[in-house]
Amino acid sequence: MSLNVIWMIPDQMKAGLIYGPKDVRIERVDTPRPSYNEVLIKVESVGICATDVKKYTGVSSCSFPIILGHEFSGSIVSLGEKVKGYKIGDRVSANPDMPCFQCKYCVQSKFNLCTQLSVIGYGTEEIEPINGAFAQFVRVPTWNLIPLEESIGYDEATFIEPFACVIRSFEQGKVKITDNIVILGEGRIGLLHIQLANVYGVNRITVTGMIDERLEIAKKLGASDVLNVQESDPLKFIFDITEDGVDVVFDTTGNAKAAEQGIKMLAPHGRFISFAGFPKGVKIEIDPRDLHYKEIILTGSFGYGSLSDYYKAGHLIANKRIDVSKLITKVRPLEELEVGFQEIAELKSIRTIIHPNS
Repeated sequence: MSLNVIWMIPDQMKAGLIYGPKDVRIERVDTPRPSYNEVLIKVESVGICATDVKKYTGVSSCSFPIILGHEFSGSIVSLGEKVKGYKIGDRVSANPDMPCFQCKYCVQSKFNLCTQLSVIGYGTEEIEPINGAFAQFVRVPTWNLIPLEESIGYDEATFIEPFACVIRSFEQGKVKITDNIVILGEGRIGLLHIQLANVYGVNRITVTGMIDERLEIAKKLGASDVLNVQESDPLKFIFDITEDGVDVVFDTTGNAKAAEQGIKMLAPHGRFISFAGFPKGVKIEIDPRDLHYKEIILTGSFGYGSLSDYYKAGHLIANKRIDVSKLITKVRPLEELEVGFQEIAELKSIRTIIHPNS
């Protein structure tokens, strides 16, 4: 039986709870205890995601109160009695998805489409939330764990989850080295898309956005062209530099106008990938003639494709093929969680990271 050092774990921990829009409270709550095939992780680093901010601002909802935080890393401090293959002190990240393993999508290994999906540190009106990592400790099943390579730091490891989703995005886009691509949005996810595009060796990368400082970072990370959509017409730009449009468009904005323009940028048999989530009730217009005569493909990318995406993501970050250091704007203690939400919401930070145990 694995040695369990549960006696070293405090009965209560600090956690950041969301009680509703713009209602963040740092409280002491009971420390979770791992059972059977679970481990308890001391959270060293957790990133604030745009989906967290949507809960904070009220753009989207879930069951409150909730401890959010699904992009995290840390070390194992306690083991469930049936845990094998892990030990106290192991450095890990995690896949936060908790599928049922029984529905028709799970049996096809399409776990992100599980009809009864729950997610650690994330929730919507449709997805049941489980308390996450804006806390000193988080409980995780061993199935979800991603061991960290020695060369990756805890802050870098918070990018494994979002970057695994970007890998899925490229798989959905069927990206080839001959492709000309457009990335709508110069935020954290857009900047990760740029770097993966360079790993693929695509022909040309155009990035659109509204913040010049971020577009400059996009250029430094390998974008061929950057365009401020408040100053230039993105459609005119694309058709000035291409013969008949681009091969792939990734929408990382969740903005209807941007998505509609992105679809119009596609060349025949071009692929449009909706990566960002849209607010409930938003509609976009599509010319059905483009669907028919140009055979364009419209699809989404939600979550990861397989657990191997997490291992690929961790390996590329650990080996500096993907440089996430340029994307970290702020590092804050748990007590400043609401400040972190605010600066992401106000576009003052590309990536704010929380250190719950600092």
